[in-house]
Amino acid sequence: MPTYYLNGSSLATSTAIFTDISLTICAADGWYSDGSIVRYLSGCLLNASSNCIGCVQEADTGQVEFEDNNGGKYYSTTINIGSTTGAVEVKVKPNKLPKGFRITHDGNVYNKFSSPTYGILESSVSGNYTLMGQAASACDTWASPVDYSLYRWVYNGSTYKYSNQMESVTIDSSDVQLTADEPDWVVLVIPKTTTESTLTIEMVVPCKASSYEFGFEVKAPVALTSFLCTPRQLSSVDACSASLTETFYLSAVSGSGIFPDLYDYIFQDNNGSTPAIDGFYGIKGGTAYIEVQDGIVVSEGSCPP
Repeated sequence: MPTYYLNGSSLATSTAIFTDISLTICAADGWYSDGSIVRYLSGCLLNASSNCIGCVQEADTGQVEFEDNNGGKYYSTTINIGSTTGAVEVKVKPNKLPKGFRITHDGNVYNKFSSPTYGILESSVSGNYTLMGQAASACDTWASPVDYSLYRWVYNGSTYKYSNQMESVTIDSSDVQLTADEPDWVVLVIPKTTTESTLTIEMVVPCKASSYEFGFEVKAPVALTSFLCTPRQLSSVDACSASLTETFYLSAVSGSGIFPDLYDYIFQDNNGSTPAIDGFYGIKGGTAYIEVQDGIVVSEGSCPP
């Protein structure tokens, strides 16, 4: 457990948190608690305190949905996912108004989502936001990089509070993954292989709108469901004729979670660290096949009897 230093006599009376006794190195942004209150540190400045009872959001959140208005906002949500390892399934719901999402865990930024309706939605730039929503609802052409200064709102375990700060965000044309209709609850899988216990969901709403909705759901780390399949093949014909000698793992997006289905994630390990290689795989005792691209099922079919 790291040691932190306050510039006051207690967390309640301090204005900042540091990692050195000389109070020169600011602690990382995030929630800090003394067991009685919790405060969010952002840019070396402590925000208002909250009572700790019920203010720390734990994993297995269920589907949490919000409605807000007057866009131009940045939302930060920190979730405690515990110290155990496994695959962490994060769902977000962009709804119609375009919103950018990315997830940070253990210093890594994740922005590849899969929609049960449209499949993979991912910015082509590592670490950028992936902007999702209905194309007809776009408030900008998104044809070139656009810089935004957004009001920063932070989740306290039950709602979002304005932090009296602004967040600078750039949306690039390569981040835009808008679809014909809203993409529903989209899924992102994080391979949790360390004891780091928190992840942060960042959402940006560049559009100015009278009202809009969004949501999130975070599940605790688990070992993914296994299934038998063939080695990777170059065609569906080859996949249907090959023997099922491999064990792979899935995270359901549109399917039941028992066998792979369209737009599900497919991995070579149960933590979700290594996606399946692009190609065709026979499944269901040789009666069906799937095609995988970038670790996601992009097509499926039945094998001839």
